[in-house]
Amino acid sequence: MIKIFASNIKDLTVARYFAAMNVDLMGFEISQENKNEIKEIIDWIEGPKIVLQIEDPDFLDEAVIDVPAHFIYLSEEEEWHPGKLYTDEKFPSFLSIPDGDMLDGLRLSTDTENYFDVDQVDAAVIEKLQSINAGLMLTAGDEDMPGIKSFDEMDAIFELIGK
Repeated sequence: MIKIFASNIKDLTVARYFAAMNVDLMGFEISQENKNEIKEIIDWIEGPKIVLQIEDPDFLDEAVIDVPAHFIYLSEEEEWHPGKLYTDEKFPSFLSIPDGDMLDGLRLSTDTENYFDVDQVDAAVIEKLQSINAGLMLTAGDEDMPGIKSFDEMDAIFELIGK
């Protein structure tokens, strides 16, 4: 089964959807302004490992202390930091590629969990990811209105994966 990283989550509707789909990792965009809201959302979900995605390096220490997470990604400096809960885990690797054909013949380190953000996800991309034992990175975007979000596109991808 292919592993899934749901990235850039900002609201409970999206977080609950991905938790229900049994994703492996959930990434939350967190800042000083939304810290308490993200903390509440994390308390509502169970199962996936939590990744905090931080843009402001000055907020890093506070996030590590206040918000339970498995991994912290400081995007400005493109660095990984151990989260508050699990400091002995190996950091996953996230790579963005425009085309699934770039996965052909790719050899990856087995020491790291690798996740790919691919522009177009189809059955061929899923098959290639499975063949190299890599995961898929998904971004659902924001709610359309509070509590309302269409997941038709995500549902189609999960159907391809077999979840």
